[in-house]
Amino acid sequence: MTTIDVLITKDIEEEFLSLRSQLPTKGFVLRDFQTASSDIVLDRLAQRTQRGGVDAIILVAGSSPLCPIAQQAIATLKPLDRFLGVEEQLRSGRTPFLQSFVGLVDDIFVFVIPGMPSVVEQLIHILKRFPQKETHLPYQKATPLQTDKTLDDFDDGQPDLIDYKPNIQIKQNSSPSPTLSHTAPDWQSTLATIGGKILPDVWMDVPSLFSSIPPVMNLFSSAGNQKTVVFPSGQKYLLLGYPDLLRRNSKVLLIGESLPFGEVIPLHRYSRKTGVLCHEGCGWLPSPATDIKRLSVSQTGKACPITGTPFAIAAGKIYVHSENKIYCWNGQDNVVIGTVKQALTSLILEWSQR
Repeated sequence: MTTIDVLITKDIEEEFLSLRSQLPTKGFVLRDFQTASSDIVLDRLAQRTQRGGVDAIILVAGSSPLCPIAQQAIATLKPLDRFLGVEEQLRSGRTPFLQSFVGLVDDIFVFVIPGMPSVVEQLIHILKRFPQKETHLPYQKATPLQTDKTLDDFDDGQPDLIDYKPNIQIKQNSSPSPTLSHTAPDWQSTLATIGGKILPDVWMDVPSLFSSIPPVMNLFSSAGNQKTVVFPSGQKYLLLGYPDLLRRNSKVLLIGESLPFGEVIPLHRYSRKTGVLCHEGCGWLPSPATDIKRLSVSQTGKACPITGTPFAIAAGKIYVHSENKIYCWNGQDNVVIGTVKQALTSLILEWSQR
């Protein structure tokens, strides 16, 4: 049996109240199931980690992994990079942990997941595998979450404590696991080169220029980590990591709100300047006002045969905005990508994966 606590933010409680009855039927011991408003849910999480007595705590917060509550909870936890033998799934993208976070506090697994039914269902499926795990996976313990409140400040009554013997053990996948780097990832070097600095404890929303493109918003919400970056000019950018911002080989996007279509820079592609171009950006990429023939020659070796304005650049390619369509010129062929929204979706999807 796996003993768990569940916390759910009130904004999504109606959708997930059924978990209270579902979890016991799936073989779990549900010690505590509560909803809480966003201003106190982290205090409740802290108290449950201090109290102990469970194998895992699940925090279902908001409808997006980029919500402030989830980010604050994640900031307090020690990341568990290799988890439950699902490393191959993690790399291939078939796992809820690309949209979630797993951490450890005093031997308790803490799951921070968005209020998305598919993610919750997959998490329950993986939790059911806990009793079958074998061998030990080394890890560092997290600093316990702190709060000056007690459970009496929140609960009408103390839940019954259940005596149990922890049975969560870990089986390491036989294939090599992604490891945390002890040196700065290459994307951090690129960020420093262009003058960007990560602001700790500063929250930034997705730039509004992208809000009318649901597929792009979905891609942004699937990022594992989010930070805010500031440049000497005072401009703030959104930093997104796939699957996180910890690995040396993470795919990291820098997102800015500048005309005409926003600025997107895949920092992990540091060997060649790559990204969506904008006016008055951070200065790393050329402007859309750059002469199209000169820029296409520098990118592909040959002048682009169509008239338009530069939209994006990548290794050996230039994307051109012409007559409400985006074209890709690689020095030989001129391929229609689609509308601006379609091109942004395609490029962001590609850069978040490679």
